[in-house]
Amino acid sequence: MKPLKFSQLFRKARAHSLLKRVRYRLSGIQRISILGRISIFRNIESNLSLTSWIYWIVTGNHIFKKGFKLSNYGVWLALRPNDITYTLCLEAKYKNNLEKITNKIDNETVFIDIGANIGVFSLVAALNPNIVSIHSFEPDPESFAFLKRNILRNNAGKITPHNFAIGKTAGTSTLIKREGHSGVSRIHTVQNEQGGSSTTINMVNNNYLDTIFDSEGNRYFVKIDVEGYELVVLETLREANLFPLIQDFFIEFDRQTGEVQLVEEFLRKHKFIESGRWGSNSHWDALWVRCDMASIS
Repeated sequence: MKPLKFSQLFRKARAHSLLKRVRYRLSGIQRISILGRISIFRNIESNLSLTSWIYWIVTGNHIFKKGFKLSNYGVWLALRPNDITYTLCLEAKYKNNLEKITNKIDNETVFIDIGANIGVFSLVAALNPNIVSIHSFEPDPESFAFLKRNILRNNAGKITPHNFAIGKTAGTSTLIKREGHSGVSRIHTVQNEQGGSSTTINMVNNNYLDTIFDSEGNRYFVKIDVEGYELVVLETLREANLFPLIQDFFIEFDRQTGEVQLVEEFLRKHKFIESGRWGSNSHWDALWVRCDMASIS
């Protein structure tokens, strides 16, 4: 019997069930871009073993260390089992290109994250040295606790967390929560009477914003993800001293929960134009850029 050639041996090996499982895992890894993998590799700690890194490449399982997992965005996230929002952040399944947009910012910018949840996009923004400071607003006490842990774990000292919602009147309000999906929590209004558990949260208005943001010198990039409360946030920002220096708004829109037409009319009235959109016809994220920004640069 003639010995098998290498090519024949390889074909036989490919049929092995173990190799099939490995190939299945690798096919999932390929959905992460090369640049994404480079970002992840760059943020791995030097004392993390090479074995752990190879394990992630081969199996597709996230590297785990002391209560945190390394997400596909390249930042460490504290474990939050049974939360859909955490899983989306861990797997980098928000197909909104925000991580690419913040990575391309090439001038000194202050990033304001309104509706930060556990802070994944604040942490991603912190990787860009041109983003000089970040202010993350998250009113839910439970999500805020995870936000603070994630900031500490990633050594993201330029992120300042704020356990507040932003609205027209300072004081307290009610946050309606959905069990198992922290990212769809919403501030109670007459328009959203749907049920769910609730918690009392603290609200701040433009007066608070004026105490923490400069009214000159900085450019601002504002991300808003507030489940239907977008217009109130925008109108509050308009009364703050920083409003003329906001260059970009990155906003989540939902036709079912938000006042889409009024929000878009507000943005156009204040000389912002839509420059990108990601999502479906009913739910999407959009980047709006101030069209007269050159006049104040």
